[in-house]
Amino acid sequence: VSILGISALHHDSAVCLINKEQIVFASGEERFSRIKNDSKWPINSIKYILNTYGQPSDIVFYDKLTFIKRREIKNLIKTSGLSTKNIWFIEHHNSHAYSAIYTAPWSHYEPCGVMVVDTIGGKKATSLGYWDGKTLYWIKTFLYPNSLGLFYSSITRLIGFNSNIDESKTMSAAAFGEPKWQEYMERYLINIENNNYTCLEDFERGLGFGVLDFDIASSAQKVLEKILINLATWLAKEIKLTKLVYSGGVALNCVANTRIIEKTPFKQIWVPPAAGDAGGALGGAIKFVHADWKDAYLGYDAGNELDPNEVANKIIGGEIVPVIRGRAEWGPRALGNRSFLALPSKINSMRLHDIKGRTKDRWRPWAPICLKSIASSSSIPPACKA
Repeated sequence: VSILGISALHHDSAVCLINKEQIVFASGEERFSRIKNDSKWPINSIKYILNTYGQPSDIVFYDKLTFIKRREIKNLIKTSGLSTKNIWFIEHHNSHAYSAIYTAPWSHYEPCGVMVVDTIGGKKATSLGYWDGKTLYWIKTFLYPNSLGLFYSSITRLIGFNSNIDESKTMSAAAFGEPKWQEYMERYLINIENNNYTCLEDFERGLGFGVLDFDIASSAQKVLEKILINLATWLAKEIKLTKLVYSGGVALNCVANTRIIEKTPFKQIWVPPAAGDAGGALGGAIKFVHADWKDAYLGYDAGNELDPNEVANKIIGGEIVPVIRGRAEWGPRALGNRSFLALPSKINSMRLHDIKGRTKDRWRPWAPICLKSIASSSSIPPACKA
């Protein structure tokens, strides 16, 4: 049995192919179209799968839809050259959950807490539950318009960035500001009561489009962290488990994730590499055909093996080395196969911004990497360890 999972037409479109209980390919459409967070039908990814792996026996779409919408999806599947014999639809937050449950570093037969937080999936915005080793149970949900994802996206647009694309910039900007507006936000934008929250504004309509303000970013980040800590703490106490799988677009906020592990009873947290909507392609497919998870290098193969000594010498010599090798990473994070590598100096940081066209975002930090063997060393700054 080979099963193709598809996520499309909302945020970041993607596909995932599972064959003989192995994840053989997974990729966002943006890897082919070169359009960041491309939400269009993943025709290029589908063509690659058909040309490389052949026709899948089953297809799963990552969302349950109305009859009319399902008919539209089936037509798109047919015009893409795929068979329409066996097509399945899975509930949106379930696809997020399964993408985390079946890729976690512990056995998927092991019970754990489950948390999904995004903008909106069906009618759900936040879902809390648990996995007992066989079945997924939801015990608390927050429905639209009570959406943490829409709240954070509205703030992203308010400080001059593109919503649903630049939330990572908002998270980065938060580090440079002070939460001067946190009390205001909790009074007028989003009400917080222990393990509950209520959105007081129409965040889908937005809060307007403004200019970069580090203090607004810092305040929104603190509000988000406070709510997530409350929710995770409540969930841990309810289910009495110490492991958590966490997915949905908001789960890409790695700063907030660090606060969850620091300030809640959960001792182990797993966030899949493609935690956003792209991950729904994998979650939908893996629900029907369980597969072993090895690593995130699941995209197209560029080949091009590099000489590590040559790369190291160039880096030591002060060069910025573009690396394109092996299979592309699954998810939005660069993990070494599609990356720029350089010594972490101020000069290189400025040069990297110029290379990537980020002349207006020179304040943004770059991700540090180190060998796993020295990750716990006292010479590594605490922020890098987090």
